[in-house]
Amino acid sequence: MKSAPPIVPIKVGFFGGQGAGKTTSAAMLDALALAKELHNGAPVWVTDTEPGWQFLRPMFAPEGLKLEQRTVPTFKAMLADIREAERSGACVYAVDSLTIIWNELMQSFKAKNGGASRSTPGATLRRCGANTPRAF
Repeated sequence: MKSAPPIVPIKVGFFGGQGAGKTTSAAMLDALALAKELHNGAPVWVTDTEPGWQFLRPMFAPEGLKLEQRTVPTFKAMLADIREAERSGACVYAVDSLTIIWNELMQSFKAKNGGASRSTPGATLRRCGANTPRAF
């Protein structure tokens, strides 16, 4: 009996100016392709802080894929969305854009630490050795 390959989660980030196609690329490359080709049409979930995925919904329908879109741009709501996506059997979970949620977290951090802040998400990472996995 042939064993199934392990499922390996990935993180993908898109960077570019407004109108560069980040959302469309994420929907087509990550969401549609992964759901259709590798996960037998499992649902796709997105926390869409700047409602843009509604315009991509017509790409999902012909493929028979369910796109579940949430538009509450808070960290707490994002965590609830992730849990619900897992319960539903979603194979892809996307956040578009993380900037609003990141700013919320930074404001909370500043409020709890007397205004001190870190300028980048990786600023608190420890120095990595040659054979230590790195977070970017």
